[in-house]
Amino acid sequence: IASFATTLSALPRLWPVQADAKPADQIVYSLLQMNLRYDNPTPKKVLSLIGRTNPDVITLDEVSEMWTTELGYITSAYPYRILCPYPNGVFGVALLSRRPFVAGTGPHCERRGAMAIASVDFGGVSADVAAIHLSWPWPREQSWQIGELSE
Repeated sequence: IASFATTLSALPRLWPVQADAKPADQIVYSLLQMNLRYDNPTPKKVLSLIGRTNPDVITLDEVSEMWTTELGYITSAYPYRILCPYPNGVFGVALLSRRPFVAGTGPHCERRGAMAIASVDFGGVSADVAAIHLSWPWPREQSWQIGELSE
C-alpha cells in the first residue's frame, strides 16, 4: 500500500480535471509548435489547424521548400516571420507571429538553419521565442549542434 501511495501522483489521471478559468483582466497568448514533416502530403490540413487554433506565435520544424510556399498563404495573418533554411533543404525551421518583433531587434537564424530566434512583443512585455530542430543524438551530430548553438 505504501508503494502505491507514493507512486499514485505519477500515474495519469483517470478522471476528468476541471480547467481553471483565467481572470477576465488577464491577457493570454498562445503558441503552436509543430514538426511539419518536410514531405507532408496534406499541407492544407496543417494550414486548417493553424486557422482553427489561431495561435499568436507558431514555431515550426522540418520547413522544406514546399512548406515555404505553403506558409506564404498565411503571410497576412502572420506578418512577423523568419524562415531559416537548413543546408539539406529539408530540416529548416520557422517562427511566425501575429505579434510584432520587439522594436530595434531583428530575428535571426543560427548559421546552419537549425534554430530561429526572435524577441516578440507581447503588449509591452518582451519574450525570446525560438524554433529549433536538432539531429538525432546518435548516430547523428546533435551534440555537435548543441555545442555550436551555445557559442
